[in-house]
Amino acid sequence: PNSHLIYHKCVGRNTKEGRIGLFNNKMAIRKGIKAAGKKRIEFGENWIETIKNEFALDLDFTEKELNVLFERNLE
Repeated sequence: PNSHLIYHKCVGRNTKEGRIGLFNNKMAIRKGIKAAGKKRIEFGENWIETIKNEFALDLDFTEKELNVLFERNLE
């Protein structure tokens, strides 16, 4: 219950050169053991597109589920 994996959005994968990871909205790219780049990914459509393009994951959420995922309130 105290795992950060429950409270945060994270995904990672190995690449030919190293590893790419996304923790919440922070993307880290490694070549070997060295950091090769970092960037922030906006939550919402940009985040969903990054998940699809960089990690080959096609998320199929309803609008309500996306609002919960990105902690937005529906009114």
